Amino acid sequence: MNSLHPPSSERYRFAGFELRVDQGELRRGSETVELQPQPFKVLTLLVRRAGELVTRDQLRDEIWGRETHVDFDRGLNFCIKQVRRALGDDAAEPRFIRTLPRRGYRFVAEVESADSLKAAPAAGSMRRASTVAAAAVGVVLLTLGVTWWFGSAASRDAPVDPAATDMFLRGQHALQQGTSEGLEQGRELLRRATEIAPELAQAHLALARSYMGEASEDTVSEARSALDRALDADPYLAEAWAMRGVMRLDLDWDWAGAEEALSRAVELSPESAGFRHAFARYLSLAGRHEEAIFQIDKAMSLEPVSTALKADGGWYYYLARRFDAAEALCRTTVGLDPANQNAWWCLLQVYQQQGRDRDLLEAAHALARAIDPASRERFETGSDFWRWYASRRDLGVPAASPTHTGLARLGMGDLEGALDLFEEAVAGRSSCALPLGVDPQVDPLRGRPEFAALLARIGAPSSAGSLTD
Repeated sequence: MNSLHPPSSERYRFAGFELRVDQGELRRGSETVELQPQPFKVLTLLVRRAGELVTRDQLRDEIWGRETHVDFDRGLNFCIKQVRRALGDDAAEPRFIRTLPRRGYRFVAEVESADSLKAAPAAGSMRRASTVAAAAVGVVLLTLGVTWWFGSAASRDAPVDPAATDMFLRGQHALQQGTSEGLEQGRELLRRATEIAPELAQAHLALARSYMGEASEDTVSEARSALDRALDADPYLAEAWAMRGVMRLDLDWDWAGAEEALSRAVELSPESAGFRHAFARYLSLAGRHEEAIFQIDKAMSLEPVSTALKADGGWYYYLARRFDAAEALCRTTVGLDPANQNAWWCLLQVYQQQGRDRDLLEAAHALARAIDPASRERFETGSDFWRWYASRRDLGVPAASPTHTGLARLGMGDLEGALDLFEEAVAGRSSCALPLGVDPQVDPLRGRPEFAALLARIGAPSSAGSLTD
């Protein structure tokens, strides 16, 4: 268990607050927030173990002592209320302390310690998230990047072997170097960490993510095995469920399995914008548009400054054929990030659907510059842009996927050429083919038997489900 005697300069930051354990002080900006000693101890223990379940018995033992004769339940309830009042938290919609009925509490805000080694978001921050509409599943999985913490089902009740913890840290550091040598060294250290402490779920998960960065057939198999071990060690690890959901959707086209895993991630960590983002993507591709919008709106409310969320939110509104809302989100995005390809793509397709030729040309020129900063192309019509984009594949430009080039062919009126390219995308099991069932731009092909056959191979469900609160 964690001692309540603070080391020197023990401080934590979260959501504008600074908890100065060494000084017994909670601050918000330059102001001191009043908090009595006992509630302060409760907050300290919860923050130190951010992301973990802290049981009521553990709180009693750490703060009151096992032999306490006070009315513990009333005292703890009072402390939790005082902490929530100090943080401006709401028990019904918690941003900091989530109650797990009859079990205990979990601190769910992202925490950064003074030494930066205990950065601990509850089930994963998505500050580094970018578009989840990526072509390669390895890139999609990078959008579920998390800030790692040391919680796991076993380590909540028993300390992890210090040697395993050391190897885990060193493995993470090696992976972050971004070199082939660092990759191999990091994997070896993580493997050794899991051999010493098989219960260290985060080490298994880090190993799985390192393999998915390459996304070859062999490394995908290794990633699946490591991910299974992570969930065996800690079935409440939301990051692992989210990763499993993305893999099942983008690699396996297993729609039911993807929904199960992604909804579980959201259930375990409803305050994670990233997990709601990933679930919104699934729901949008499945044609469950109102549910997708519910999830992406929740995600944007959790991280209101994220341009990645706004751009993808624009896409989900576009796929729901709510074009005005899609335009508003993407215009906001390019106002903040003028080179955001994702938002310009969405605007381009919105304007094409609405027949707004002048706005379409503006988006086409901006998108061309975002794709190729050296571009000096001038387009007189939307078809000119689509021809330019389609020609990039003919020139062997890697970013020109068959799906997107097929959409360009549709923009040129070449339905047969588009069908051939979509067939190539589906045959190659490209994740970029997944939106074909819901994209308004492919409406000219609906009713064609060969296109219907392609959609059947993608296998997206059409039935609606319930919202995840």
